[in-house]
Amino acid sequence: MLYQKSVDIIKSLFEQPMLRVFYSKGMDFLFSCINAVFSNRTRVEHTFEKILIIKLSALGDVLAFSPIPRLIKQHSAVEVHHLVMESCADATKYNPFVDKQIVIPDFPSSSIKNNIMVIFNLIITLRAQNYRKAIIFHRNFFFQLLCKVAGVRLIFGYASSKNIFLTQYLDYKFNINRTLQDVSLLKLSGYNTPFPKKLEFYFPNNKIDVTSFGIPEIYVAINPGGGNFHSPADNRIWPMEKYIDLIEKLKKPVVLLGHGASDESRCNFIEKNIRHGEVINLSGRTSLLQAAIILKKAILYIGNDSAMIFLSSALDTPYLGIYGPTQVEACFPIGKNGDYLISQVSCSPCYNPFDGMSGSMYVCKNNVCMQSVEVDIVFEKANNLLNIIKK
Repeated sequence: MLYQKSVDIIKSLFEQPMLRVFYSKGMDFLFSCINAVFSNRTRVEHTFEKILIIKLSALGDVLAFSPIPRLIKQHSAVEVHHLVMESCADATKYNPFVDKQIVIPDFPSSSIKNNIMVIFNLIITLRAQNYRKAIIFHRNFFFQLLCKVAGVRLIFGYASSKNIFLTQYLDYKFNINRTLQDVSLLKLSGYNTPFPKKLEFYFPNNKIDVTSFGIPEIYVAINPGGGNFHSPADNRIWPMEKYIDLIEKLKKPVVLLGHGASDESRCNFIEKNIRHGEVINLSGRTSLLQAAIILKKAILYIGNDSAMIFLSSALDTPYLGIYGPTQVEACFPIGKNGDYLISQVSCSPCYNPFDGMSGSMYVCKNNVCMQSVEVDIVFEKANNLLNIIKK
């Protein structure tokens, strides 16, 4: 989704009257023109190496790659700079192994003018840093082009439809955990690091206050939604009626978490239709840091394939994931405190990121995979996790 939108942006830029000549003359002419524009700008030379790691979004993906900065710093005395979107910046903002965040607005937007300005300003920023090496944790030709224009000498990344600017690349697999694949890409770029055992999340030094939310001492946290502005992915969401039945069977206070209009709508539906049981609906009311504190104190987290399950893993909170269209082998967080359920219908999993928004997960009109996961099975798995905690 991000890849296709980026390609569309590049095409739309070339269709602008001022830039149409670039398309007709080819990439070499494009680079020469850009270099001419920036040649008189000062590029600061540094006596130490800086590495650019590119993981813009989505939030769950940024959390999944969270061990990467630490692994780089433990391997080599370098500065680690993270290029990230504003909506996901808090995921690494307080990471002590990230020396600098380069934060851009959520991109691409619907405004061609704004997209041009974001790209132009980003090129200026990256060229001034004089990076020797960049690692692109996306399957996206656009970022190869960006690094090339920014003067990066060595560019590593996942294979995309075109790999002409990559020094070396790694094919993304659907049957290997995404965090472990990120580390394999790191190894390919010259950092012979061990594979991590868990995800990571860091808090600021000041205390994050959540007392005003009136949260009970013991509770289960649930995010019944998920997705992001690039890919809503409603078909990977378990039905709200089943969440209601599960909450009533748990017989424990439940804190509902979520972000965005869709999540708020789902949480409001659950809160309105719950027949018995205590529900604290905090959807749309917390920052990421506040949600992290709430998750850290929860006795269990239950949810779909979304960012909150990765955050739970990073915080060592026991977690239970419900999977249908996405591959659990790639999309389940590393860690020892989690468990999952997989739909058993024949068409599951169907997700393929290379298909974009026309892929089966997005166009499916009846997500039988998630509907087929029974409440009693989820309840049994949840109880097993809770019993392990008591021991």
